[in-house]
Amino acid sequence: MGNRSGFIYLIGEFLKQHALRGKFGFISNKIVSALKWSDLANSHMLSSQRVISYSNCLEALFVTNESNKTAQIRDRSLYFLSVVDSERDWGSDVSSLYKARCDLVHGDISPIAEQTEKFVYLGKIITDKCIVGMLCFCVWLLKKYPIETTKRANSPFDGKANFTKAFLNDLPIFTEEIMNGTANAAKT
Repeated sequence: MGNRSGFIYLIGEFLKQHALRGKFGFISNKIVSALKWSDLANSHMLSSQRVISYSNCLEALFVTNESNKTAQIRDRSLYFLSVVDSERDWGSDVSSLYKARCDLVHGDISPIAEQTEKFVYLGKIITDKCIVGMLCFCVWLLKKYPIETTKRANSPFDGKANFTKAFLNDLPIFTEEIMNGTANAAKT
């Protein structure tokens, strides 16, 4: 699914399935936040601002608690990125991008430093793949946990704790299905 119409379909499918649940909540806010940060990162700004925005996009997608954000971002994004290219050291790429963001935000490197340029392209690749992956994962979760038969307390969409469980328990299964070509959410 490398075209814009496929991406729009995924967003529509996610919104349609989520709207059937009667409200937009925790995960909807994460998706909308990530899309907004991605949109901002793709606008005309300083490279440093774009790096921060790409990193914030990943944080919006993957962080569900305040401890060890770098590991949450790296480990969860790897599931989606390894499907794209299992030979590449995505963990190092994601960690480098997030470290550049931290260095910029905390004043360890100048926001006008040329070294931030290299992270813009990296940030775009990583966030684009992760947003599509997360949308596919959410559509897959919506199909796996239908509102009619899933108790709210067991729904991965019922807050941080349950979505964290989905990352831990369901994301490896989803990724395996993607790699085997059996995940229905990825087919558009």
